[in-house]
Amino acid sequence: MTFKQIVHTITVTAGKNDTISPGNKVTVANGTNKTFKITPKKGYIIATLKVDGVNVKAKNNAYTFTNVTRNHTIYVTFKRK
Repeated sequence: MTFKQIVHTITVTAGKNDTISPGNKVTVANGTNKTFKITPKKGYIIATLKVDGVNVKAKNNAYTFTNVTRNHTIYVTFKRK
């Protein structure tokens, strides 16, 4: 008997003057955690961080999805300090 691993996709979107890594679309195994590092360019800070369309807070310029059991989106924008 062969079991197929269940995976989910986290779609990443970043605006100008920002980087979130890993980027684009990330495949995550069911039930695992995935951390995204959010890096503003010099002179910028996080303006908006949304997960599945809901505003959330970054912790130490990162966001961690825990126990991933479905597809998600993460979106970040930055503003000048």
